[in-house]
Amino acid sequence: MATTRQERIEKLKEQQEKLSRRLKAEQSAASKDKRKLEAREKIQLGGLFFIAGLNGNDKGSLLGALLEMSKTIKDNPQKIKEWKAKGDALLAGREAERKAAKK
Repeated sequence: MATTRQERIEKLKEQQEKLSRRLKAEQSAASKDKRKLEAREKIQLGGLFFIAGLNGNDKGSLLGALLEMSKTIKDNPQKIKEWKAKGDALLAGREAERKAAKK
């Protein structure tokens, strides 16, 4: 049975609305995933402050120290390699301790 042009238009509009709803749902899910990843990263970064023993300091002091660190990195890019080596060693040691404690 042949459909009229108007019926085809209506069907296409319905499909468009359905796709629009699916697009919104996917965008919402992607946004939620992004927020989860950002929250996880913030938690991990906060954990580093505890590991470094900095959790007792106020926000202003910590931010000031981070700003100085940022300046140091710009002025002396080699410094971050030194810091990374120290940090990686500490994290590896903690991981080894954690695994040993599980046994």
